[in-house]
Amino acid sequence: MNAPIVLSLALLCSSTYMISIGAFCYSPSYLIALSLFPMAISVSGAKLMMSISRTFDSSLNSPSANKIALASDNFSQKSIFMLSSTFVIALFSAIAFASLFNFDLCAEGYHQYLLINGGDTHPLFLSTYYQLFHYVGRIFNHSVAGYRFLVLLIALLLSQFTAKVVYVYVAQEAPWHREVYAKRIFQTFAAVQSFYIYTFVNNSLSYFSVAVFASYLWVAGVVARMLAAQNKNWDFASYALICLSIFVAFSARPSFGLAMIATTPIFMFASDKLMNPDLLEIKTLKTAFSALYRLTIPTFSSAIIVSIYCASNWSIYKHFPDLYRAQLRGYNASMLRNYLLDLSWALHHNIWIIVFTSAVIAIMYSYKKGQQYPLPCKLFRLAALLFAISLIAANISRIGFQWWSPKTCGRMYTAVCFFASVVTFFSYSWFSKQLGISKISSKKRIFLIFACAIPSIMSSFGTACFPWYVISHSVGIFSIPIIVFVYDVTKAFEINNFYSLLLPATSFLCIFPFIIRNHIYRYENCLKITQNKVQSKNSIYLKGVSIDKDNRKCIDKLISSLHKKEFDFQRDRLFVFPYIAGMAALSGAKSFGCSFQCSSPDEKTRTEFGILDSLFIDLEPKKNIRYVYILSANVPMGKNLHEKLFSSIKPCSKTMATSIGKCINYHLRKENFLKLYGPYIPTNSSNEASN
Repeated sequence: MNAPIVLSLALLCSSTYMISIGAFCYSPSYLIALSLFPMAISVSGAKLMMSISRTFDSSLNSPSANKIALASDNFSQKSIFMLSSTFVIALFSAIAFASLFNFDLCAEGYHQYLLINGGDTHPLFLSTYYQLFHYVGRIFNHSVAGYRFLVLLIALLLSQFTAKVVYVYVAQEAPWHREVYAKRIFQTFAAVQSFYIYTFVNNSLSYFSVAVFASYLWVAGVVARMLAAQNKNWDFASYALICLSIFVAFSARPSFGLAMIATTPIFMFASDKLMNPDLLEIKTLKTAFSALYRLTIPTFSSAIIVSIYCASNWSIYKHFPDLYRAQLRGYNASMLRNYLLDLSWALHHNIWIIVFTSAVIAIMYSYKKGQQYPLPCKLFRLAALLFAISLIAANISRIGFQWWSPKTCGRMYTAVCFFASVVTFFSYSWFSKQLGISKISSKKRIFLIFACAIPSIMSSFGTACFPWYVISHSVGIFSIPIIVFVYDVTKAFEINNFYSLLLPATSFLCIFPFIIRNHIYRYENCLKITQNKVQSKNSIYLKGVSIDKDNRKCIDKLISSLHKKEFDFQRDRLFVFPYIAGMAALSGAKSFGCSFQCSSPDEKTRTEFGILDSLFIDLEPKKNIRYVYILSANVPMGKNLHEKLFSSIKPCSKTMATSIGKCINYHLRKENFLKLYGPYIPTNSSNEASN
């Protein structure tokens, strides 16, 4: 059996389906333009599959199979590289253009606040990544556009670095000739996939993106560990990359970093067992210590680095036990509910992918057993094929236009990549001979599948958001084994270039509409780009970024009002409520308590949110605060948070309300008129007696 034929069927149907979703994402004209592409792919794919099907009973390496494959190859390596490079340039240009427009006052404003105030010696939230990147942000004065471009450049560089390490790993034992363009094509494929970091909409530097950076580094480190078995020069590099990745992951979300520390020894054992089993043989006490040393040095080194980091930032980390307990009492009720809702969504909307993948695996297994039971297996393959095709047709007709959206497209493509990885796993398990690689090489590629999938899944640990949203960031990582499979199927991109074109074309047509729709056409919680025509006059952080006139007026009015009130940006504080952390960030004011405040129509949920927020207010008396001002919309506050806030501050003779204006924030719905109240005096401040 030719495993690539079965996989091409899976990719052909799923890609056509996903391309159609991408077309629906933007506009009717975009639909018409893109509808031609899946038709062309279907026709060319059908022709290719018909020609290759004549060689079902022969090996992929046979002369006749290669002759047919070469006859159907209409693209040279150079053409593939140029086309893939065009995809990368288009995606890069779209994000670069989007970085000059819009600003979300809620989530992006919160991340911007953390980065601007990263030098604070008290916890700003349940992570510390902002401390590391705060000093980088000083180079460009913490501008919003600067942080956006920083994410773009780091994601591209890390994807290229990891792809290069993986390419060396898979190509060193490839039995076929490799052209000079193979490495470039491999890396451009990885670059296209890396843009899925933007499927969560927010393109600012956040703990989400930093978790993805850590995953890239960890995969590169684990693969480098495999390379070190043949070349000792990789040994130190692998340890350094693993330690750095765990440190970065811990700064993004401590739970993610701890999960990496626990997982690393397992992968170290698996890699050593796979590459050189003799290293783990316990014959003498010396070999026992040597094996233990090799398995545990990355873990112990990472644990030591993390411990030193926590000790050097003890003023922050000493509060984390209390903060996490508060999170368990408050936010985690919402977090678990989100996880269950997300699991339900994934099963309901991706069940066709699960069943379709099961049908493909069944077809593959029937080919594996075809020589023993030829007639039953042929009938079974035909039935499974018809079932898979009818499943997709029924799914498309059932769903129609009811829930097409760019966000849905990104999350579904995440599922497609996961289940393509499953198909890839079985392909390497059953058909390594037909793929032209040895059993040991096949095992190494299976190891790579797990090495890429595990950190991608773990990157969602510890967030209250929907896991499928967060994992969508990591498509560029767990799709690396799929790129490797295409590399093997096409003999280093020398034959059957239909497969080479299918992956980047499908990826591009899924992510590009998403970027157009959710980053350019309409950013999260913002107006359309055509309504973002003005720039702030007073905020230095929005330099070069155009926003809508209402938010510009609010931001400039807030800054000017603070200056009129002689706001001391070092000693005074601004309490912002709710969903307007960006107002504190862009004004340059420091927040009283946590800058990310939530609200809800339900009092129970408001109380849950208020548990953690109240604890952050408890940290404020330890600071030298003169006055506190309140910037809020007309939105109900949780009873416990309200009591905590107004037991910590009290009005004075100068306290008054100032209208700031209407802001654009869809979390606030109609209650988006902001007012500035103050000043208030902290009840336990030394300033109280003098006032």
